[in-house]
Amino acid sequence: IGSNGGKASLRNGASVSLLSASVQRLDGNTYSGDINVYGSYIDPGSANIAQLLPGSYMAVNSAGRRVSLISYGMLAIELETNNGERLQLKEGKPATLRAPIPQDRIQSAPATISMWYVDETKGIWVEEGKATKQGNEYVGTVNHFSFWNYDIDVPAVKLSLGLKNAAGNPIAGVPVRVTRLAGLG
Repeated sequence: IGSNGGKASLRNGASVSLLSASVQRLDGNTYSGDINVYGSYIDPGSANIAQLLPGSYMAVNSAGRRVSLISYGMLAIELETNNGERLQLKEGKPATLRAPIPQDRIQSAPATISMWYVDETKGIWVEEGKATKQGNEYVGTVNHFSFWNYDIDVPAVKLSLGLKNAAGNPIAGVPVRVTRLAGLG
């Protein structure tokens, strides 16, 4: 995209749209020139979601409460110059993100959904903004780039357990997968 704005699309139909003169260098100086948009859509239903997801689905909502997330799609977006210098959005110049809703979640997809970004220092999702359902996709605006997730939040549950073999001896290093019951969330 040129610094006069435009739209970059991903293979799955997700996209990011930038306004004219909306990006700056990390030092705050205005940037003009070509903008390389790097993006990836992350399907929350992927079999290897644990390897794709930054951190976990733990989050802090806008009320400051610790919650867990149920994702309806995720985007990872970065902007760079042709020389590999990272760019960021200027204050007051939001970008528009569009992401398809996974087919298996369209029926349960709410008309409005919260948007969450990863606080890379704390490694936790933070609620910031809303997206609206338009057809089979969510559309929302962001003021910075990071991983962005379209989610509903549910109360977090602390689970502790110990695994033992048939003889009653503790075992370690065994992968455990916890899933929610169908129809919940």
